[in-house]
Amino acid sequence: MGRFKDLLILFFLVILTNFCAYSYLTHSRNTWQLPVRNAVLSSDAKDHKRRNAALAWDLTVPYGTPVYPVRAGKVIYAGCNNAGGYGCWVWIDHGDGWESVYAHLIQGSIQVIKGQHVTSYTILGEVGWTGKTTFGPHVHLEIRYQGRQVDPKEVFGDPKELGLVYRRFYSIPTRQPSR
Repeated sequence: MGRFKDLLILFFLVILTNFCAYSYLTHSRNTWQLPVRNAVLSSDAKDHKRRNAALAWDLTVPYGTPVYPVRAGKVIYAGCNNAGGYGCWVWIDHGDGWESVYAHLIQGSIQVIKGQHVTSYTILGEVGWTGKTTFGPHVHLEIRYQGRQVDPKEVFGDPKELGLVYRRFYSIPTRQPSR
């Protein structure tokens, strides 16, 4: 009977340990997703810092690619006021001090409004070429924590582990849309 009891305790400890590890992972990197699929990392936070710009990633994908939130949240801003050179952009509050910004979207493509609750499956808009940008269509992604910008690498981890190929200022050949 003593051996059975020991095995039973061990079984519950393994279950509890795995549950806690799973819980930790789902509340860290596993709850974050990139806003576009099959992207090329064309500018990372170091590139932006060299230009005295925001800590951000520029993710290059074809013009018109849908952009999704990195996590569920509430839309703080959605529009085209070109503040910060963003052109058309969306700003989301994810709670717990986390926010994200998605810039250079196609004018007229934004599908969310201020105050709207979004999931990671909600299309925010489409990748464009609006605002202050010097190379082709891409989504400019900023992550903020408690009001300060953080390197997206702090949230997503190493871009290589995400399958992102880094090609500085890479642009997918496309006809530049009229601005």
